[in-house]
Order: sequence, then structure tokens, then C-alpha cells
Amino acid sequence: MKRRFLVAAFGAAIVAVSVTGGGTALAQSKSKGKINPNARLEFGMNMGGGGFSQRLQPDRMTAICDAIVGSQVFGTLVRRDVKTNKPVPNLAESWDIVDPSTFKITLRKGLTFQDGTPLDAAALKRDLDLKRVAPSTLAPTLGVISEVVPDADGRTVTIKLSQPVAGIMPLTFAGREGMIAAASSTDQKPVGAGPFKFDSQVVGQEIKVSKFPNYWDAKNVKLAGIDYKNLDTAQNGVLAVVAGDLDMVEGAGQANAPAENDPNTAIERATGADYWKLNLNTSKPPLDNVDFRRAMNYAIDKKAIAEALFPGNYELATQSYPKTFVDQYQKDLEGRYPYSVKKAKEALAKSGVKTPVTLTVVPPANNPNFQRFAEIVQANLKEIGVELTIAPSTNLLQTFFRDKQGDFVTTLWPARPDPSVTIQRNFTPNQVTNSGNNLSLEIPTALAEIQAADTPAAARAGYKKAVNIIVDQAYEVPIFFPVLSNVHQKYVVSDDWQVYGSCQGVDFSKVAITTKKK
Repeated sequence: MKRRFLVAAFGAAIVAVSVTGGGTALAQSKSKGKINPNARLEFGMNMGGGGFSQRLQPDRMTAICDAIVGSQVFGTLVRRDVKTNKPVPNLAESWDIVDPSTFKITLRKGLTFQDGTPLDAAALKRDLDLKRVAPSTLAPTLGVISEVVPDADGRTVTIKLSQPVAGIMPLTFAGREGMIAAASSTDQKPVGAGPFKFDSQVVGQEIKVSKFPNYWDAKNVKLAGIDYKNLDTAQNGVLAVVAGDLDMVEGAGQANAPAENDPNTAIERATGADYWKLNLNTSKPPLDNVDFRRAMNYAIDKKAIAEALFPGNYELATQSYPKTFVDQYQKDLEGRYPYSVKKAKEALAKSGVKTPVTLTVVPPANNPNFQRFAEIVQANLKEIGVELTIAPSTNLLQTFFRDKQGDFVTTLWPARPDPSVTIQRNFTPNQVTNSGNNLSLEIPTALAEIQAADTPAAARAGYKKAVNIIVDQAYEVPIFFPVLSNVHQKYVVSDDWQVYGSCQGVDFSKVAITTKKK
């Protein structure tokens, strides 16, 4: 089997993007000569929370929001086009699935890193060889690489895999796995081949990057640079945009309210695959009891939570994938856990767990949305005799996932380019976000079937098996999929807003600032 270019486009979600400030604005602005090539974008993000680790080297990054900087400094081998949900060329110009265990990828001609060294087949091999083994944080996904062999052309590598997972490699390389670092790159001074080169960092406060003139598509990069500014909450970020103190922030439900009717701001929206959930430590009693977990699923009023946090801008979750993910979503599971105190009490009685019982939830600290989420869950569980202690943490990764403090967390699972990662990271053994580490052995088998498939249709049976087990065994409590958004001043324009996931939804190489910015 040999398939070239756009192969195995897993995650065939139909993502609807409504553009209120973009559309063809960039093209129109260019035709009118309004683009300011010297403008720097001031982008607000929370640099102090658990979502951003301060790590700037791809194989050391531990948080999803690290990609918001990393994707600009390093670029990715492949880009996921959210409008088609297919992998498209980026630093790599083409790829082949030679057979289920062999993947070949070819770089564009003349690529260079920001330190002047070439990004060629040898550099790609060096980078992948480092990433695929511990202590790399990417070893869980790239550990299936057994050998990387540079071809004679100097631009192509053949990647030999220990498992038949070549079909998922294109979208794998659209994430952090596809961010290629130069040999000189460090956490303190990252060096990649992306559209922007690193300038400076004040840890927890600011990161500055500037346009890389030797980027392969530099002629279409219209920003002179990006100044990432720390902010404490989404609410304050939106207020800063409305006030003109920032150019853009990632929006968040009710936090967007001040911008809704402001004449100078616009909001980009998209239906994405991020979902808010309760991540359970299923090794701790009584969460090791499947009927108790089912009771929790019945007891939680998902609509009340979604309306409180993202009023009118959500899809209620019944499983780990939204309805638009046609190859993953299981329609027959839609009514598995309706909100019902009666059914919750019946499941609780079946579990044999005696009430009252006390649990501890660990929400992210200094985040009012997750605090409110926890408070509603607290009220819901009280109705079935479960008392809930709320113990916020400034570092969920350490507190809950490593130190195993608390029984569950109110959290957000951010979408990855490859949807099979949701199953791998949350429901297979020895994964950080599988805090209980005691789930069904049938899930890894189903995952292997998914990863061996060479087309989305061929993967459907594996997804059906895995998702059915996860839902039946109530290994999580999925709550809702929020509508994703970015809030910006109207002088920030783009004709290719790529909004698909929290902290990873904007490709700043496709954004411009017009001369209307004063």
C-alpha cells in the first residue's frame, strides 16, 4: 500500500467557522494597501496557570497552551486545515504511507533554522530521535518510531514504526510532534524554522517573537512580530481588548460579553472538539466502583453547567467527541446518561456505597469558570448524599495527576490534531492524564485497531469499541463542548482564521494589522 500526500485524514469533523471580523478582510486590506508591515500584535494569555508550562522546547513542553508560542517559533511539519479537517503541507511538502509500519516524509527545499543551520533530513532525524525516547514528553506518541533513516536526496526521511500506525502520522506531525528544533535550541532560547523567531522572555510575564525573514512562506507573513502578554483571567483579557490595551485574546463564554456589542472589536467563533469534563481517579474508592461512577454521570446537570459558563454557546457532551466527528461519534450513546436524580440514586443503591460520603474535587486555582463548575457539581452531588470538598490547585499536573491528591478534577481536555490521542492519553495505561491507570484492557486493543486503519472509515469500528467501553464504564463525566472564540480589535484581520482548539487555534502567520491601529 502506498498513499501520497493527504492520507488518512482522521478526525473528519465538520468545523463551522463564523467570521465576524475576518472573512476576506486580509485580502481586502492588501488590495487597499492598508496592511502595516511594521505592526506587532499584542496577544494576551495566562502565563501563570497550569495551561502554560513556561517550557519552550517541544520535547519539554507539558501543557497544551505551550503550543501557542511553539507553533509560531517552530512551525509544524504538517498543518491541519480546520475547514477541511485534512492534513496539508507546511514545512513538509509531501508524505507517503509506504505500508502500515512505514512512513516517508519529504521536507521543502532550502529550509533553514533561525540560527542559519539547515533543516534537512539529518536535522529531522536528530530531532525525532531525541523526541521518541525519555525524558521527552513526546515519547508517548513518538515512541512507536523504531528507526529514522535519511534518504539520499537530503530532504526525505523514512520512518520505521514498531506498530502499524502509519495512517495517523500526518495528523500526529500537525501537533507538537511536528515542531522541529535546531540543535542549538533550548528551553531558554528556542530555535526553530517557523514564521517567527524567538527574541526574549520574562518568565510569567512576557514573550517576544519577530518575523523570521527566511521562513519558507515569509512573503505572506504580514506581522512584524508578536508580544505575548500575561493576563490573569479571560474576563480581564477581553476588557483589555475593548479598552485598546491588547490586540487579541482567546475568548471564553461569558467573558466575551463586553465585546459583543463593542463597535471596535470582533469575535471569531468555531465549533471545536475541546470538552469540559470531570477527570476521575478511578483507582480511589468509591470511584473504583462502576455503579458509583454511573451515579455521578446521572447526577450532574450538564446543561446547567454549560449555561452558567458558555450560555447558548455549547454542545452537551455524551462522550469524548462532538457530533461533527462523524468517524468517532456514537449516536446510539446520546441518551445513555440523562440528568436524573432518580436514576442517580438507583445506581448509587446498586453500587452498595453508603451515604453520606465525602469526595474532593481539585479545580484550577484563580479561574472563576472552573470554580463555578465545581460549585455546580458540588450542589448536584449533594442531592444524592455525596458531600464535595473544593480544593483548588495552582498546579493540577502535580497535585492531582502526579501526587494523586483529590478524587477528581474539573478540567478541559483540549483537542489534538489526531483524535485518537484523546483515547490514548485519557484511557490507556501509564498516561499522565489517566490518573486511575486501571481501565479496561480492551481499550488499548481498540486503539491499536484505530491506529492501524489507513482510512477514516476503516477506523470507525475501533472507535465504536473504545467509545462504547468508555461510556458504559463511566470512566469520565463529559460535560460540554464549548464554542471556541478569539476576541480582537477590528484592525486585526485575517482571511484564514484557524480556530480549532484552546490555546492552539490561531496561526499568527496568517494574521495582519492594518494602519487603523493607532
